[in-house]
Amino acid sequence: ASELANGRLGGCGWISAQNCQYPQTIVLQISASEKVPAKLTCLELLFHESCIPQKIEVLLASDDDSNQVSTFEECKHIRRLGYVASDTNESSRHLARELKSIMVGHEQANFVKFILHSCHPNSMNIHKQVGIVSINILGISVIPGESACSEIDCESTKKYLTCDSMPKSTQNFATMQGLDPSVKNRLDALERVKRQKAAVEDFDGAARLKESLDNAQEMFRKLQEIDQKMKKASVEEEYAEASRLKAQRDSARLAAMNALAGAEKSASQKKDNADV
Repeated sequence: ASELANGRLGGCGWISAQNCQYPQTIVLQISASEKVPAKLTCLELLFHESCIPQKIEVLLASDDDSNQVSTFEECKHIRRLGYVASDTNESSRHLARELKSIMVGHEQANFVKFILHSCHPNSMNIHKQVGIVSINILGISVIPGESACSEIDCESTKKYLTCDSMPKSTQNFATMQGLDPSVKNRLDALERVKRQKAAVEDFDGAARLKESLDNAQEMFRKLQEIDQKMKKASVEEEYAEASRLKAQRDSARLAAMNALAGAEKSASQKKDNADV
């Protein structure tokens, strides 16, 4: 199940054994600095396109002494958040993947348990399996002994990850083919920070970051367009034009990297500073 941590739209994720017994259970341990518990703000589950669980129960476990806890069952405090139900995905002909976002009101946890109940039967899932492509857990580390918030918003939202209906920022990443992996990772990290700011109701910070991130994405898109034109001119032996485009590309790359650095600076701003 290690693939679940990658959070990639094209990842393999986890899938149950063929004709398995239900329910199936996945337990994830939250990795926080110095083994302190974390306060979760949002859980994101990306379902498999055809091996779809009918519903998933979500439970959290925490303990006052994190250093003495190594399993979910050993925790003193175990809380059931509820469950999320999934769509059959028939409307997309099992070409899309459903994303569930569960907003958690700063709930403290050392472990998260997911209990998957049965599957939606369909012609592409003849072995009655269930699968999750990725699980993204957003939150912050907390000081041991600090009380957790009691209110939890378990309202879930869903969206289908197809090229037409993806969130705009995700769509931008999907269409930017050939992007340098290090740049792609930095853009992905900024996208996660933006969602996390929104999850903790830092909407001003999320809006500023969105503007900076959109600007950086646009810069990299222009960079790729210029680079493609330069390569085309080179293939067609229009070397003077290729040289002109090369200089243009180098300037565009510098502007794009500066825009990315600006977005990262915006992401690092604290909520208190942003409200001054």
